[in-house]
Amino acid sequence: MKGSLPLASRVVEVVAENARIHTLVLDRHLEAEPGQFVMAWLPGVDERPFSLARARPVTLTVADVGPFSAEVNRLAAGDRLWVRGPLGRPFTLPGDGAPGGRLLLVAGGYGVAPMHFLAERALEQGWQVDAVIGARTAEDVIFRDRFAALGVEVHVTTDDGSLGRQGLATGAVRDLVEAGDYRALYACGPEAMLEALDRLSTTCRLPAQLSYERAMRCGFGVCGTCSRGGCETGTCTCSGSQADSGSSGRTGKADSRSSKACSRSGSGGGCKASCSGSGREVTRVSYTSSAGRCRRKCDLRGA
Repeated sequence: MKGSLPLASRVVEVVAENARIHTLVLDRHLEAEPGQFVMAWLPGVDERPFSLARARPVTLTVADVGPFSAEVNRLAAGDRLWVRGPLGRPFTLPGDGAPGGRLLLVAGGYGVAPMHFLAERALEQGWQVDAVIGARTAEDVIFRDRFAALGVEVHVTTDDGSLGRQGLATGAVRDLVEAGDYRALYACGPEAMLEALDRLSTTCRLPAQLSYERAMRCGFGVCGTCSRGGCETGTCTCSGSQADSGSSGRTGKADSRSSKACSRSGSGGGCKASCSGSGREVTRVSYTSSAGRCRRKCDLRGA
């Protein structure tokens, strides 16, 4: 499987976005698309998913939200960090007609990193891009100048009104959608924001692609923690931005027989199991739920 083994990389640059968010540039290049992510690993510490802020070179924006991310943010130029990937389903730009329309990108907190990657790609392909960046305070607003340098019209909201419009990003998005003519909406950030944007896009009949955050283990669907909304009817996210709970207990483990035999893919808004039993026939795929986590079991003939 592509990206299945961690590759040692060296940090070549560290940019302090603010007191708790650092952007790390590595000496590795990946063939990846906006919305995909890598699993970052520190031996003896842990492994966690991080969205790509850029793929060439690999660039990760890391918020100090738990034990692992705190260790990553202590890295300096010359230190090593292992990554495997790219993983996850990327964002896709509208395919109905030639580029040239307007896209709306919405970022909450450090979810801004993959949105910047997407903005670069969309502009390269001839799209016009507007961006909404939402944060708690002015200090938490990052990447604003980088978006502006691309020629993107940036709308900033802060909870306390210390920068830009006071209030939630969703309020600014609603006004823009009602006043503008957007072909699609893309977002990454807190789950409450994404749920609100999901409802808004449905009401306004605006195509939307939302990147949810999950504390996952496998990075490609086996552990089940990327499932949103249930085993059979939920959507497989597997494109999380950053998840660092500091506890492996938040992530479910697949059945030992299925961990090497099954992968999960999203199709038509739902999850489907795709199993291959190393030459053995798969006789049944079943789902169970435990502590809100989905677990899939593949029964293999002769297993």
